[in-house]
Parts: sequence; C-alpha cells; structure tokens
Amino acid sequence: MKAVIILLALGAFASAEPAIRVTNRQFPDGSGSSTEKDSSKRQSVETFFAPGGKTTHKVLYQLDERMQPLSGIFYDAKGKIYQKSSFRLDVNDRIVQEVIYDAKGNLICTRNYSYGSRNGKAIVVDVDTYDSEGNLIQTPKQSRTARKTR
Repeated sequence: MKAVIILLALGAFASAEPAIRVTNRQFPDGSGSSTEKDSSKRQSVETFFAPGGKTTHKVLYQLDERMQPLSGIFYDAKGKIYQKSSFRLDVNDRIVQEVIYDAKGNLICTRNYSYGSRNGKAIVVDVDTYDSEGNLIQTPKQSRTARKTR
C-alpha cells in the first residue's frame, strides 16, 4: 500500500507545473525580454534588454491565482522605481484597465484598453487615457499613411 501512495505522489509531483518558469522573447528591432515566473510566490519579473543586450528596465508583477498580473512595479536600469501600476482584467484575462502611479504613489493616469481582432488574434484597437483628474487626454489617431511618412 505504501508503494502505491508513493507512486501516486511522485506522479502528481512530476506532472505539476514547475515553480519557476523562464520565457525569453526577441523583438524585431533586436531588443528583447526575459520573464521569470514563480508560481509559488505568485509573481514574475520581466527584464527588458536593448539590442546590444544592456538592461533597460525591469517590471515586478504580482499575479493572481490564475497567474495573471494584478500589479506591477517598474524599475529603471539602475534599480530605481519610476512607476507603479494596477491592472483590471476581463473574462479573457486581457488587461482592460491600467491605473498608473508615480514612484511615490501619486496617481498619474488611467488607461482603458479596447480589443478587436486581426487575422483571428485579439489586438488592442484603442486606448483611452485619463489624467489624474479623470479628464480624457486627447491623443491624435494616426492613419496608416501618417505612420509611414517621415
């Protein structure tokens, strides 16, 4: 009987998600990021790199029980906090609202994200940004031709 219990315990342990998972990404411009997700602490750290490999900034995320971001603390390359954010997600685990604070906890702005789809993938189609007083900040929408001109 002890052997059966031990085998069941080992099987459950072997199929469990690893406590720490690392994911690396490279972007078209040669920059990249590395994310270390620790499910036991429910947090992840994403480190961003310039094309030459130099660290540009880091973000420490607190995660919910589904391992989705609840909040983030943003650090510059020297390790100094420059921003804090809290996130609200929709039923599809997409960020629909980000509330942004400065390093001292003063409200800077709120961003509301709207989603659509392109080629079967969900994409952000609009971002409404509100200042600390709740006023909509008008940002010009760029047309496809405006983005290509220099």
